[in-house]
Amino acid sequence: MASYSSKIINALKVFKSLYAIKLLKTRIPVYCEWELTNFCNMSCYFCSTYTNDRNAANDISEERANEI
Repeated sequence: MASYSSKIINALKVFKSLYAIKLLKTRIPVYCEWELTNFCNMSCYFCSTYTNDRNAANDISEERANEI
């Protein structure tokens, strides 16, 4: 799962892109990140995503992802 600060940064990127499109009449790609699972087995020392407690109940199913 993304950390709180990375969620804020991503939200600011989206807001900046939308502002540029609406008010400045420019076209910039809107950035979107979608995490299907909060599991990662890389165990990087600097990353908060890695966890030893893998709870598959929080993961989105393939069917649900296709619906969205």
